[in-house]
Amino acid sequence: MDPKDEFEPPVVSYAHKLSNSSMIPDRSVPALRPPNVFSPGDDFTLWSSRARSYLIGVPAAQYGECLLSLLDDSAARQLLSTGTSIEAPPATLWEILDDLFNVRQPTLLQLERFRERKQLPGESEDQFMGSLSNLATKIYAPEDRIKTEEELLQQFILGVSHPGLKAELIRRSPDNIRDAIQLGRSYEATSALEPQLHALKLTTNSGPRQPSPRS
Repeated sequence: MDPKDEFEPPVVSYAHKLSNSSMIPDRSVPALRPPNVFSPGDDFTLWSSRARSYLIGVPAAQYGECLLSLLDDSAARQLLSTGTSIEAPPATLWEILDDLFNVRQPTLLQLERFRERKQLPGESEDQFMGSLSNLATKIYAPEDRIKTEEELLQQFILGVSHPGLKAELIRRSPDNIRDAIQLGRSYEATSALEPQLHALKLTTNSGPRQPSPRS
């Protein structure tokens, strides 16, 4: 028999949830089907979305008890082993469950997109780093800050489009993302001035020459 069959969370009606609220529905609202009992290894993101919707309107005093009834024995033991009381605020309970079961493992496709991301024509260094950071959030867990920064820094250096800037980044080997971005901004600003400096140099060189004084 499926262990999940042992758990039968009660069906909660939205009409019942709203009975103590000032919002009175103007029509009959069907009962909300409870989510499946969660087991470690299930899709936590999908399950938590359904569970949160199901528990909307449950008083805070009973929230932990209702949430615990949606976990199988293994998941419930892991939650309780953290020392957290089921009477803790709902936000605290969900934060702990997220830490326990929302395992973020990078897929090959996500890693491939991150590794192959290069600076696009017309894309500034800040925009490029922003895009890399967005991709990194889908791969690395928020608590792995050191790992994330190391990967971002390496991919930023490898992905910049200007050969001169890439060579400068490799030569200086910045220790953090902030220094790498600052170096990129300085190089970008200097590169933008190069055409003007070149034109000024040509204008100066093509000007009328002063006659040399006769001895």
